[in-house]
Amino acid sequence: MLFRSEPGRANEVVATLAGLGRTKEIVVIVREAAHAAVRAAVVDAIADQKSLGSVSRQAADGSTRLRALARVTDAEELLNVATKSEHTDAAVAALERIESPDDLQTIAHRARNKVAARRARTKLRGIEEAAQPAPAEPAVRMTTEDRARALALVAKAESLVVVGDTGEASAALAETRMAWAELQADS
Repeated sequence: MLFRSEPGRANEVVATLAGLGRTKEIVVIVREAAHAAVRAAVVDAIADQKSLGSVSRQAADGSTRLRALARVTDAEELLNVATKSEHTDAAVAALERIESPDDLQTIAHRARNKVAARRARTKLRGIEEAAQPAPAEPAVRMTTEDRARALALVAKAESLVVVGDTGEASAALAETRMAWAELQADS
């Protein structure tokens, strides 16, 4: 290939191809270039969102896929990468940038990459749970007298910590538990 011997000419050739509107050839250069520097230079020179999406989905190495994906700004192209990429790194990275519940639903059902589909379902579930109102705590209704009894029982149980005789402490704790059970039954 042309760039194996002259990786410095990549920008020049890509600029010429871009000027001619030959985006498909530019994508082929990215996929087939042997040097990482050439692939990076070509990705940096691509302005077309569809071409960047294509590189994100199909490039052979992860760094090139992620470099192209970082430059994708079109929401539809991000969705395409998340659903059509077979590479986990690109599909999941695209998914992380998507917030629309409709798009997440599409990814969850249609993604080629199973990891991206699972993460989309998880992210969707998180959004749905956040939208749900928090369950109301059931109000415990106690009379003033019951509240005083409960506080007295708690204080009695806490005071048993310092009792030296374990037999005496066990008996007093059993008595306190019985009183607590009676209090709960009364409430």
